[in-house]
Amino acid sequence: MATTEHFYTGNNSTTDYSFTFPYLKTDDIKVTLDAVATTAYTLPNSTTVRFNTAPGTGVDIHIYRETDVDTAKATYAAGSSIRAVDLNNNEDQTLYTLQELQGQVIKTTDFKDQSITSAKIVDGSIVNADINASAAIA
Repeated sequence: MATTEHFYTGNNSTTDYSFTFPYLKTDDIKVTLDAVATTAYTLPNSTTVRFNTAPGTGVDIHIYRETDVDTAKATYAAGSSIRAVDLNNNEDQTLYTLQELQGQVIKTTDFKDQSITSAKIVDGSIVNADINASAAIA
C-alpha cells in the first residue's frame, strides 16, 4: 500500500518535517495540527514541510496528500494530438486519489455529533473502565 501521509508529534523546537509521497501540485499537500487544518508552513523543497513556528510539545502533526479531483489534470480536444505527459498526469491523478481512498483511516472527526446510536454499539462492549467514575451508573 502506498504511503500518502505521515504523522509526527511536535516538540516545541523542530520546524522541518519530511514526507515521502509524490504529488502533482503543492496545493495537494495538507497539514493539520491536533486535527485542525493549518497553512502556517512553507515547502522549502519538494519533500519538507517547514512550520512558521515550531508545533508545541505533544501536538499531533499530520502531513498528507489530498489530490484535487475537481478538474482533470489535462483535457483533450478533438483533432489535437494526445501527449504522453497529459496521459501520465491524468493517470497519476487517478492513481493518487485511489491510493488516498484506500489508505483512509476513519477518524472521530469523520463522524457528525450524535451520529452514533446505541444500535451501532455491540452489546456488552462497554465496560466500567469506559465510563467516567463520576457518572454514577449502577
